[in-house]
Amino acid sequence: MAKSEAGGAVPERGSSVRWLIASLAGAFAFVSYVQRMNISVAAELMMPDLGLTKIEMGQIFSSFLWGYAIFQLPTGRLGDAIGPRITLSIAALIWGITTVLTGLLPAVFVAGTLAMLGCMVAVRFVLGVSEAATFPVGSRAIRNWTPPSERAFANSFMMVGSASAAAASGPLVSSLMVHFGWRWAFYITSILAFAIAAVWYVVVRDNPRDHPRVSAK
Repeated sequence: MAKSEAGGAVPERGSSVRWLIASLAGAFAFVSYVQRMNISVAAELMMPDLGLTKIEMGQIFSSFLWGYAIFQLPTGRLGDAIGPRITLSIAALIWGITTVLTGLLPAVFVAGTLAMLGCMVAVRFVLGVSEAATFPVGSRAIRNWTPPSERAFANSFMMVGSASAAAASGPLVSSLMVHFGWRWAFYITSILAFAIAAVWYVVVRDNPRDHPRVSAK
């Protein structure tokens, strides 16, 4: 086995666990994109229901992007410091919570008020902050688990996941809205975030030497 920068042994071609990690990173990227794109589809019903103008909806959209952009470097550094397993598990847990709150919190406030708008902006900003970890920390996990000759291919799993989610989110969220309403579209898609947080935490280890299915020979 080769050595990763984090000090763990990188599985050579005989180990299949690295492809499980890459596949889960792809699933992680898929769920990440569903959480960020669901509001783009739901906005058509949210705006009249909540008394939001197009400008205000644009502010809610932008708040996510500000959090996402500003925290790329800090979350990447956090992933280096405490490892991909904990960092991404916490990140996905926050996705689930903020997605639930996107559907739940507006009901607490009077439609069209500044308080409701501020709440939505804050929730989506926090979602952006937590989603900033997806690609830098996911790439770190793949780097820890794959030899240099396979890293580009392994990272492509994340690209496939995000592109697939971009294609699937529209039909998925639209169908949920038609059958259950826009609030339940958020509640139901949040299940994906909680699920990937649990699976990532249970299955993934920061380094091959820590994984029970890998023997560091």
